Amino acid sequence: MRKMVFSLTFILAVCLVFILITAQKPPDKRKFYYAFSEKVFIEEVPDKFVVKFKNKERANELKLVLIAEVGDKKKIQYQNETTITIDVKNGTKNIDQLLSGKMMDIELIKPAYKYKEQQMYYANEIVVEPNDGLTIYEVIKKNGLDAYVKVREGKFYSVIEIASTYDACEVANKIQESGLVKYSHPDFIMPIDMHQVIPNDTYFNNQFYLRNTGQVFNPVENHAGTSGADINATQAWTMTTGNNNIIVAVIDAGVTPDHPDLPNTRQVRLNGSNFVPGENANDPSPGLNFNHGNACAGIIAATQNNNEGITGIAPNVRIMPIKIFDNSGNSVSNNSVASSIDFAWQNGADVISNSWGWQYTDNPNFIPVIVAAINRAVTLGRGNLGCVVAFAAGNSAYRSYLGHNGTVGFPSNVQINGVLTVGASDRDDKQADYSPTSNATASGTNQIIDIVAPSHKAYPLMPPASFGIAGEGLEVWTIDIPGYNGYNQWNDPDWPLAAPALGEILPATGTNNLSYTGRMGGTSAACPQVAAVAALVLSLNNNLTQLQVFDIITKSADKVGGYAYNANGWSAELGNGRLNACAVL
Repeated sequence: MRKMVFSLTFILAVCLVFILITAQKPPDKRKFYYAFSEKVFIEEVPDKFVVKFKNKERANELKLVLIAEVGDKKKIQYQNETTITIDVKNGTKNIDQLLSGKMMDIELIKPAYKYKEQQMYYANEIVVEPNDGLTIYEVIKKNGLDAYVKVREGKFYSVIEIASTYDACEVANKIQESGLVKYSHPDFIMPIDMHQVIPNDTYFNNQFYLRNTGQVFNPVENHAGTSGADINATQAWTMTTGNNNIIVAVIDAGVTPDHPDLPNTRQVRLNGSNFVPGENANDPSPGLNFNHGNACAGIIAATQNNNEGITGIAPNVRIMPIKIFDNSGNSVSNNSVASSIDFAWQNGADVISNSWGWQYTDNPNFIPVIVAAINRAVTLGRGNLGCVVAFAAGNSAYRSYLGHNGTVGFPSNVQINGVLTVGASDRDDKQADYSPTSNATASGTNQIIDIVAPSHKAYPLMPPASFGIAGEGLEVWTIDIPGYNGYNQWNDPDWPLAAPALGEILPATGTNNLSYTGRMGGTSAACPQVAAVAALVLSLNNNLTQLQVFDIITKSADKVGGYAYNANGWSAELGNGRLNACAVL
């Protein structure tokens, strides 16, 4: 009997200790959200914040100010028209300093969180799917929330915006715990890992304009760029590498037949496509050292994943070479230029790439026969949907010398809706030294850059040091005339102070290395990038008008460089910004 009493006493004592320990254990105050019925615990991340502005007009201005103040565009990420995320770690200004004087314009500031290593931000919006038979408004009312929410009702789920004085995660949990919904959680903003296509082409890593990781891409001058200062081609290729039915006309100096990286199976070589007097009208091939047409065509459509050379941006589309420069670089008459444009659209070109023009002539109607031909291309081409037409803006600026901003020349300044005028950014997402600056107040001359794409930074220092930047030079990699012709073996004596040196061979190694070059540049190299992305767009939807393609490309551009972009997202230096192929698609 005494043993039984002792046992009961012992058991009661153990239970009492357990009750006391349990009673003293603090409640779990960790932040969590519900993934259906499962609690997912998240941890606050120091020095990272989400900021929501009160209105989109002021938000756009402040985003640009913050980028300039932080000095690193990667630390200020646009999320939507009123919301950004900010990273202020590693010695940059703390959040109070950074936002000092701006609080009147800010609706809320919240810290970032993480689940394992996945960063997660949320503002004041909640995603809710009511149970079958219930409306979102019934859910809101039964949870006592109808006094302080806004609703964006969807077919399957709704997004409710709560007052910024409440925590969206806590409110979402309350809704989930009511048992009235299938799920309720904050509308998280989370970085998504984009799948990339990394081709095996020998010189792909040198094509900084396609993927810039800060790598050294110019082995002669040892140049490296800023990570992210590229057109995001590798992400775009997860969606399309182009459709073989899409044709890009390259009106230029001709393209090599059966080039190792651009075979005739992906060229549309037509009789009558050579407009140079005295040459074979049916052979649009380059001659001597004039590789300009090849270089542009390679940027657009060089073969991908053939274990040699470079890759084009749209490697599955076809190139229609049209020749208007002779083998020494002399151009044809105005009539022949107009005829070449008509030839392109009449023979099925979807996109027309033009890396040429008269850069010191600012009259947009300078040559009427050419203006009329361009207008026909953008209205009658593609069965009246219009060809997408892109022009290089020219290389007339030299800001390194007296700050000369250059001229957007003819015909890149034609006053025809939808014609893309393309300037150049550089390896660091800044305006290239030679790329013209827009002048929106110029009377009647349409001095407007629409968009830029990466090209070389500046021309080399020219004797007697009148313009250029020491140590700079052409550095865009593309295809070349096979052998020692073209740009591969550098033979231009006009730049004695600069790289490349006379006789330089770049690249010096690799399969068919003399069929490639690392010495292309200017807005001539930027224009075909835009033309190629237009071809990718049409590869996905060839029912778009040329104006729709123009809008898609320009509105998807990245607002880089730290320049002043207006309320419409346009700056004098970079137009609508730097081309982003992934965002476009």
